[in-house]
Amino acid sequence: MNRTLVKLLICCCASLIVSAQITLNFGPEVFSAPIEGHEVKFTGKGGAKLFTPQGAQRMDVDVDLTVDLAELQRVVPAIIQAKGQRNDTCAEVVRLHTIELRANADLYIGGHFEKWGCISLFGKQIKTKLVEQDGDVTIGLTLAVQGDGKGIELKTHAKDAHMNGALGALMSNSLTGLYVTNWVTGAIQQAVDPGNLKQAFPPGLTAFNPVLQSARFVDLGSSHLGVTTALKFSLSQEEAQKLIDQLRKK
Repeated sequence: MNRTLVKLLICCCASLIVSAQITLNFGPEVFSAPIEGHEVKFTGKGGAKLFTPQGAQRMDVDVDLTVDLAELQRVVPAIIQAKGQRNDTCAEVVRLHTIELRANADLYIGGHFEKWGCISLFGKQIKTKLVEQDGDVTIGLTLAVQGDGKGIELKTHAKDAHMNGALGALMSNSLTGLYVTNWVTGAIQQAVDPGNLKQAFPPGLTAFNPVLQSARFVDLGSSHLGVTTALKFSLSQEEAQKLIDQLRKK
């Protein structure tokens, strides 16, 4: 084959890559991460769409990734109960009997609250239960991409509470304050951290450090909560061909 024909074939192949829009799928990929002392498994899958914007030399790549958080849903109650329950019969008793991280990204907490007082009389401690009440709260969870596209922020907002009066306010603070802000969100934040989610990527894709465009919770059905993200990056024609080859081998 003469050199002119070889050059022509190379040019033709390059032009096909430039003009093509290629979509390749990856996963399901099972990976794990330590969350508050629990080794939690996740399953992720997605796709990569490679295309060349009109007039551009480099290819853009849009990546979508969905990760099943069902295992996180299973361990969240134990995480909250281990850290959140109190049994100080000279101060507060908090029993969190029902905790659900639901498929619609609502966190439900049902608990029992008691306020106790103690006095010492003639060398003996006397305990008195001052008030008690059952109650529950529902916390909505949403995700937002941080400004640099490298992080995901978890936001919470109270949606519903069944508690009355001053005691209700006290119990609400006990259930939704420290527990949700520090422990629940901490565990979920670890799970949706981009560094964790990207474990579902094929190695060839991770190397390009895709930038986050969006992130949101999704109901995957069968009571499974999931998180779906959209990411983007660009690469040269040569890099695109290598990436295509790597993804097709998966």
